[in-house]
Amino acid sequence: MSLLLTGAADARAADSISVSASEAPQAGVAMTIGARGSSDAPSRLRVFVQQGGDCATGGAGGAAANATRQAAKSGSTEVIDVGTSGAFNYVAPYTPPAAGAYKICAYTFRSDPTGSMSSQVSQGFSVSEPPPAAPASTPGTADGDTVAKTASCVVPKLYMRMYATARKRLHAAGCIVGKVVRPSKKKAAPVRKGGRRRILKVLSQSPKHGAVLTSRARVNLRLVYATPKTPSKIN
Repeated sequence: MSLLLTGAADARAADSISVSASEAPQAGVAMTIGARGSSDAPSRLRVFVQQGGDCATGGAGGAAANATRQAAKSGSTEVIDVGTSGAFNYVAPYTPPAAGAYKICAYTFRSDPTGSMSSQVSQGFSVSEPPPAAPASTPGTADGDTVAKTASCVVPKLYMRMYATARKRLHAAGCIVGKVVRPSKKKAAPVRKGGRRRILKVLSQSPKHGAVLTSRARVNLRLVYATPKTPSKIN
């Protein structure tokens, strides 16, 4: 990048200034603009970012007049306006609105009436396109249930599953067991010869199967006693 530095003929009283932009700027992403240098007497520093076009560096009046012209230019944004004396180093935030060519336009000029010394510098930089946005979650299907690829817990179908099996299926799906409502123990008595007892199965669940939840979401279960040979009723 090239620098353009201009000033009055009296080099003994000249101000020095340099500007910089943060590396690899992208449209819509915050970056920084820097200005550093020194002034031999109290001066004013004005720094602009020009989107497209050139900095105001011509015309009468020196850096003070050019800074005023620059402020009026279309696509110009002032990022620094301070008084300086001696060495200085300033950094300001800037967010480029679009990709393309930009220039930093900086001006220092004396505020006292006895000196007209001024300096002005411009430096170009390029802004690239913004990073691509993350793709939105894409719906898919699995066992007839809608599933989002970004889901962490997709509630499985648990109706008439044995309680122990239902717990395993929930954990495998990224969910956990929530509130469990059990039937009365009196209903666990033997129901046929041989002393066979009924086993616990899932009668209902909340949320319903197919629901897309955050990781380790709780799924509530209502259980019922059933005989070991009762059909599972699973499609």
